[in-house]
Amino acid sequence: SRSPPAALRPTRLSAPLPAVPEPTLPFLTEREVALAEEAVPHFQRIRRIALEVTRQDDWIDIGGRPHLNSSRAMKVAALFGVRLAAMRVDETREKLDGKEVVRYVARVTARFLGREVETEGVASSDDAFFARKNGKPVPLHEVNLNSVRKKAVTNAQVRAVKAILGLGGITWD
Repeated sequence: SRSPPAALRPTRLSAPLPAVPEPTLPFLTEREVALAEEAVPHFQRIRRIALEVTRQDDWIDIGGRPHLNSSRAMKVAALFGVRLAAMRVDETREKLDGKEVVRYVARVTARFLGREVETEGVASSDDAFFARKNGKPVPLHEVNLNSVRKKAVTNAQVRAVKAILGLGGITWD
C-alpha cells in the first residue's frame, strides 16, 4: 500500500497554537442600565393602572394568592394594547393509573412596547373540573375535550398578560 501524498499527511505541531483572547464585553452597558432605571416608574404605573381597573371579584383566590380571571385579563390587555400572537396547542394522550388522560399545552407570545414574552398554559382531562361530576369520576368519552383545550388556551393567555404587564406576584394586600 502506498502512503498518501505529503499534502494529505497529518502534520505535527511543535508548539500549541496561541490562545485567542475572548473579547471582554460587560453584561450591560451604562446606557442599558440607565434605560432600565428610567423604565421602572413606567412599569410601576402600568401595574397600578392595571390594578385600578380591576375589582376584587376579577381575581380568584388560589392557595391564598390572587389570580386574575380571564375576562378581566383580556380587558387589561386591550387597555394597554398588548398583542397576543402565535398561539399553538399541542395534544398528548397518556395512560395514568390505567386511565387514558388527554393533556393540552397551549403556547402564546405576548407583545408589548417592543418586548415579547412566551408562556404556556396547560389543561388536562383529569383536572377535577372536567373529570368529576357530582363528586363522581367521569369517563374520558364524557369529558368535553374542546373545553379542556379552551382552558389551556385561556391559561396561556392570562399568564402571558400577567407576565408582560408585570402583574405576577400580586398579594391580596
